[in-house]
Amino acid sequence: MIPSRRRNALPFVVLALLAGLGPMVVVLWLSYSRALERSRESLQTVVDSAFHRAERILQTAEVLLTRLATQTQGKMTAETQGLLRQAVYNQPFFREAGLIDEDSMLVCTSLGPVEPPVRVDSASKSDPDRRAMQVVGVLKTEVMKERSIIVSLPTIGKGEVNLLIDPAVLIDPFVDTDLGPNGSVVFTSGGGQVLAANTTMAGDEAEDPARSRDVRVERRSDRFHLTVTGRISRPWALRYWLGDLALPVSVGLLCSAAMVTAVFRLSRRKQTMDAELRIALANDEFEVHYQPTVETTTGRCVGAEALIRWHHPEQGYIRPDIFIAVAEESGLIEPMTEALMRKVVIDIGVLLVAKPDMHVGINLAPDQFTTTRILEAVKEIFRPDGVPPSRVIFEATERSMIEDEAGLPHQVMDGLRALGGALALDDFGTGYSSLAYLHKFRFDYLKIDASFVKRIGTGSVNAGVIDSIIELGHRLEVKLIAEGVETEAQRAYLAERGVHYCQGWLFAKALTPREFHRFVEARAGIEPAKAAATEARSA
Repeated sequence: MIPSRRRNALPFVVLALLAGLGPMVVVLWLSYSRALERSRESLQTVVDSAFHRAERILQTAEVLLTRLATQTQGKMTAETQGLLRQAVYNQPFFREAGLIDEDSMLVCTSLGPVEPPVRVDSASKSDPDRRAMQVVGVLKTEVMKERSIIVSLPTIGKGEVNLLIDPAVLIDPFVDTDLGPNGSVVFTSGGGQVLAANTTMAGDEAEDPARSRDVRVERRSDRFHLTVTGRISRPWALRYWLGDLALPVSVGLLCSAAMVTAVFRLSRRKQTMDAELRIALANDEFEVHYQPTVETTTGRCVGAEALIRWHHPEQGYIRPDIFIAVAEESGLIEPMTEALMRKVVIDIGVLLVAKPDMHVGINLAPDQFTTTRILEAVKEIFRPDGVPPSRVIFEATERSMIEDEAGLPHQVMDGLRALGGALALDDFGTGYSSLAYLHKFRFDYLKIDASFVKRIGTGSVNAGVIDSIIELGHRLEVKLIAEGVETEAQRAYLAERGVHYCQGWLFAKALTPREFHRFVEARAGIEPAKAAATEARSA
């Protein structure tokens, strides 16, 4: 017993550990993600500000260059220097304006005529085929001996007008922004050239694989072919995370404690329920109630389904869905079923012997089809000189019929039938394999699930399914039992379509043995409408 108990407790120990660690892991992950998200939002604000500033500067440049191109017509005249000087005079963004003639010669700047004119190589010029302002890149010009961002607008031939922008104009507002030791805001052209940055790193360093885990935010301008990229290191993004963990960790610990407590209570409850069931079996605390089965057309009672009930001496009646599941898991379902069968013989054995057409339905759990123990129990309890097995319908669900390597479900069913018992497929139509099982196994009864009966007369899309089930039953030449019949209209509908038997509250709830005896006698030979009225008066 002790090894078995340890083995059964192991899943609960594992579950308790998972329950304890789970909330903490979730809390840590959520707080970690939120810390990164807050840092990303802050960086996004910086990048958005830098992006909008760059767009405003380039929009201003575009207006000025368009005006200069119109005024100069791409040619050097007496007014050219004045026009260039006037264009940048009141604009703090621009260092210099220049005019390149159609022969690619720089002939004039806002500082004055260039004597002699200087040939400008293609690397310092815009693409003449694109008649729009372009960000050429960052170069050190012959006239202005500092690195400048060149923006230009093609005019005639190979000519253009251009403006020189100090890179610091883009980055200065963000110099004091604290982005950490490796943080950066970088402006790049469409070709990937770094135009300005608040860091001395080169473009290749910015893409260092070692920094792949950095938090990165990017904004692109399709109009000006400009990209602004903000980046901070992950340690910097998480700098406040550990300090902010006090509240989340407290919540996580409380949740973990609650989960562990719940798991241990569940474990204790299961172990307690297991022990209680053993005591209940030893103390004969189980009762059997009987759900009557009536003939659909006459209302005559022809049997019942035996339902086990546990009357706990302290807690009263305990719901079957609670203790039956524990019984199946703990292996107590077999002795519990055997106890039920013995009580059936005691409770209604006289009726079953006296009325040859009377039967009792007994539900078998899935595990009982994987062992021949049930066959030995039926031989012992239902005997020819007492209540014969022929008075018993053994009810199986689809779960009971999953074939194992030894084919035991087939052997058990064949054995029950050889003893004289009948077989019923319970809750037919609710599973995914009902039709397949009808081909694989032979049944004497089909029990139509209450969910289909409930739809009779509702006009729902699935209301016609029950007709298909009834027709199938007739073709298979099996007896049909409809469960959950609650109204006279449902009974009449089923009777008209040849359903042989019914169960449900229209006739009676599950009854004690004494109540069932009275019900059988009261129902002998009564017509259905009269029987329903009689039952209504007694209720």
